[in-house]
Amino acid sequence: MDRRRRFIVSIAMLITGMSVGFLLLGTIYDGPRWVAFLVFAAYLAITTLVIRFSYRYARSLKNEEKR
Repeated sequence: MDRRRRFIVSIAMLITGMSVGFLLLGTIYDGPRWVAFLVFAAYLAITTLVIRFSYRYARSLKNEEKR
């Protein structure tokens, strides 16, 4: 498997693990809802940034393979 595919698979596993962790945390958390909302907002921000920057990196890997 080339570097680009391995990178994409690792990012997909990272996001899947983060999502499962957030869902498990959300099911057992018993505190204030505003704290849960802040954690959810941080989760969305981190996931968005990971996808955004990994897309750029994967695109540069694709361009590097063409050379």
